[in-house]
Amino acid sequence: MFGSTASGTAVHLLRLAIAIALAAAFAIAALELAQVDGPLGPPRGPDRIVEAIPADADAAADLKAAAAAVLADRPVDGRGFRLLAQRAELEGQGERARELYRIAVERAPRDRLARAKLLDDALVAENYDLAGEHVDALLRVMPTLGAPLLATLVQSLPAPALQAVLAPRLASDPPWRAALATALRQDDVDPATAEALLAALAERLPPTDAEAQARIELLVKLGRADLARGLWRERLAPANRARDGIVFDGGFEGAWLDPGTSGPFGWQLAPQPGVAMGVDGSDPAEGVQSLVAEFSGRVVAFAGPAQALVLEPGRYRLSSAFDDRTGSARAFFWRLSCADGWATLVELNAGAGDSGWQRVQAEFEVGEQCPLQWLQLRHAGRSSAERQLRGRLQVDAVAVTPLVAPPASTVAVGQAAKSSR
Repeated sequence: MFGSTASGTAVHLLRLAIAIALAAAFAIAALELAQVDGPLGPPRGPDRIVEAIPADADAAADLKAAAAAVLADRPVDGRGFRLLAQRAELEGQGERARELYRIAVERAPRDRLARAKLLDDALVAENYDLAGEHVDALLRVMPTLGAPLLATLVQSLPAPALQAVLAPRLASDPPWRAALATALRQDDVDPATAEALLAALAERLPPTDAEAQARIELLVKLGRADLARGLWRERLAPANRARDGIVFDGGFEGAWLDPGTSGPFGWQLAPQPGVAMGVDGSDPAEGVQSLVAEFSGRVVAFAGPAQALVLEPGRYRLSSAFDDRTGSARAFFWRLSCADGWATLVELNAGAGDSGWQRVQAEFEVGEQCPLQWLQLRHAGRSSAERQLRGRLQVDAVAVTPLVAPPASTVAVGQAAKSSR
């Protein structure tokens, strides 16, 4: 609060919030002056008076003189009252500073500096409804402040306080709502606090695609992969939901890389030079389509399509069909590994033979320490000569089938029946 020495998280948050708002406000004010009346001669009027005050002004006398000049020229200018508030704050008059900042905001609702001060005051006083009002006003006036200010709030406030400040405002779908998902994805944001906010928001209104994706990612970070996959599945279109199993669309029957299936539990692919990938209906192993990779002859460390799986502890069978017409001396294979630590559970190689569909399978076990798995199509080439690929590869019928549950003494992750390459 003004004139007090609050400590801990609140002060850390408040000083950061003010620093962001002040820096942006002064930069924008300077730009506006340069664009509007820069060529008009010597400084005059409230705009020029305010601009002439250094950003780090701390002399009460300077602030008083500037405030008097602003109010003499324009008695209703809220910035004059903000300058008086800054002076009162320097002199330790906390209650008077608070009242003057309130007058400043009433007369100049877009004054970022006064808003930032009142936001800090409201947070320290734990007046979260008022804090939410000031956050909303600041972000409507300055949209570019969205992700930094929201991230600062998420990093510094406990979950109940954060929800009290933001959830009611977000429920009205403000124009700055889009910045929320960006803020919550930052590495230094606590995933538990961020996920709790998104969960509270989802109870008030449907999440946007970005919010849903952010929550799924946060749940994965928190080790709640089963809940993350359930939320991802809920957002699938009915046709895609019908293709979901332990492996999503293992027959490649849907649109390839459909945006409606984006996220860790749908097929993902990073483009690679020398490889064109898609689906084709000319000769599938089963169904109406298969995955096709066309190699142009370039050297490539092939890392093909991948998706995350959520397998409970137990024994499983991985199966697939391959039609490899590249003539490579090294095999293409599916690798299934633990997402945390990448311990390999199984590698399933393409069958022998120059052409034609080959069906292969291998068994493996998942232990308690492997709640999330990663399935990816790879190539075993090591040297440049082995990685120079030309021709066509087709893959189809990728499936994981549960087998008889293992006894309680099942060994931990990593033991798997591996096919030789």
